[in-house]
Order: sequence, then structure tokens, then C-alpha cells
Amino acid sequence: MLFFATDNCLSAQNPANSANPYDYAGEIHNEALDYFFENSEDLTNATAAEIRTLMQAFMDSKNYEVNVSSYFSSEEIKSKLTDFFSSESKSDYLLQNGVINNSVKTYMDNIDNALQSSANQTAFYNSMITIENSILNDGELSESHKQILLSSASVIRFSTNYWSDGNGSQVQALRIRWKNVGDADYSGAWGGFLGGMIIGGSISFGTLSVPTAVVTTITGAAMNSAANIGAQALHWWLNY
Repeated sequence: MLFFATDNCLSAQNPANSANPYDYAGEIHNEALDYFFENSEDLTNATAAEIRTLMQAFMDSKNYEVNVSSYFSSEEIKSKLTDFFSSESKSDYLLQNGVINNSVKTYMDNIDNALQSSANQTAFYNSMITIENSILNDGELSESHKQILLSSASVIRFSTNYWSDGNGSQVQALRIRWKNVGDADYSGAWGGFLGGMIIGGSISFGTLSVPTAVVTTITGAAMNSAANIGAQALHWWLNY
């Protein structure tokens, strides 16, 4: 098993935001990352199919009634996701395809700008709290839009903390850039949301009945995160 170091490592910081009612999304995301490391011999070389298998095994271990493959197996979803991930601006793509409105796009862009401009994870965390408070207090946003914005915000906040803290107590071997993984997580979260919107409905998620789009937000982010660290590891080895 390979272990990882990260750029801009900081002392451990609690990434939670008690004001965010959907903060469980980030917690579950990071639990999934822990599960990936504990159950993969070499996550950096895992294929997409292997990552999906790990994601399904994690969901099963938590007794969540989630069928990961079904979320990303239909031709319609695969076509939409291909277009989404190849688009230069993810928020523009979602807006142009009627998935979000201008208000949601503004918050999406604000989060992305905070990620790119923050000097370290602590600064990013503080920016996120400000943005999330604005979302919570925005009377023009629908509850469904607040839910996806706050869920994806929780995921990226927890993920950047996970990677900027050197991946817990793991030993240094590769340098993982927390911003890059955070960006992959955020794209994966919204890609998952897009797939979940096509499927519709809700899922029993532990004791919660959660909209499918929120569940696919978590799964999409975690799987894209795992894929990104593999890409970063390959780049590190090729340029060492």
C-alpha cells in the first residue's frame, strides 16, 4: 500500500460546520476515503471499475441502500457526464442545460474561486463558512438548491481538510496537492448531482431518507477524489 503526503500540511483542524444541516455529506465522504485506503492495496493504480467496487463495498459496510453502479450505468447518464466533465466551465454547463439557475451558478463559482485563491486550507475553511452562511440565509434559493449547494460545500470542505492534514497519520511517500483533489471532488460532486437529478427520487441512507441527487453527490465526489490522487501519483513518479 502506498501512503501520501500533501502540500501545505497543517495541524489537524475540525472541518465541521455545525450550521450546515447537510454536513453529514462531508463526513461520509471522508469515511469513504478512509475505507478506500484501508481496503485497496494500491489506490493510485485502481481502475474506475475497482473504485466503483470499493464505493459499493463502503456503502454496504454502512448498510446504506445504495447501488452505485446503477447511478452511472445508463447511456443517458454516461452521455451527460461525458459532456459535463469535458466542459471548460462546469457551472456554465449546468446552467445552459437547465440544471441550475444563475443564483446557484454564482455560489458554485464563489466556492471554486475560494478554493483557487486560498493560501491554505484554514483560509479556505473560513471562506467556506462565510459562503455557506450566505447560502443558508438566502431567501431566494429553493430548499432543493440549498441542499445541493450545502452538501457539495460540505464535501469539498471535508475533503480539503483530509488532504491538507497529510491524510491523517499516514506516512509520507507522494506529494498530493489538496487543491487539486478538492477541485476533483467538487467536479465529482456536481457530476454525481447531475446523474442523481436524472434518476430522481430518494434513498434510505442510514436513518435518513435522502434525495438521490445528494447520495450521488457524495459517491461522485469520493470516486473522483480517488481517481485524482492516482493521476497525481503517476505525475509525481514520471517527474521524480
